Amino acid sequence: MTAVSGGVVLGLRVTPEVRGEITPAISPQTAEVLSPGGGEAATYLRDLREGDYTTYTHPGYGFSVDVPKEFELFRTTTADKDHTLFRHPRLPLAVEINVYPMPLHPELVSWLAALPADYDLEPSVGADSTAVGWLDENHPYPGQHTMHYWFAYQDSLYEVLLMAPDPELLQWWRLQVVYTDLILPAP
Repeated sequence: MTAVSGGVVLGLRVTPEVRGEITPAISPQTAEVLSPGGGEAATYLRDLREGDYTTYTHPGYGFSVDVPKEFELFRTTTADKDHTLFRHPRLPLAVEINVYPMPLHPELVSWLAALPADYDLEPSVGADSTAVGWLDENHPYPGQHTMHYWFAYQDSLYEVLLMAPDPELLQWWRLQVVYTDLILPAP
């Protein structure tokens, strides 16, 4: 991490310096533009109401995320990664948040920084870098796709993975999880 003319370079592209020069191929869209598609998982997500959520606050990193009450929580912590997983007990839906301390993962920072601007997404509110994201359509679980969303925040890399049965549902759900449900603590 290096300070450069009032900005901070984290290895990922820094939002103010880069966003003005790049037109991202993928950017947030309104819920009216995208639809959750069909299927039981889409119907489940679409029918959730405010009272159907609970807020989880991470004890160490302080981020909070609203998840459906039915989702099960699994957490593991190692020296180089903190793993928090929320998954529906029956439907192929999950939200996974991994936090990697940047000093322990310079190769990961370099790899993400080297990705072309085609992968740029708008960052979560408060993130220190432009987000990088992509859709993995070759997920190891049949009938499930994964959207990867990476950003830097306070000397850590955050990886948010959303898992759902189809890409359209992921695009629709991402808007809610990444831009509404996930809250980073104030610095």
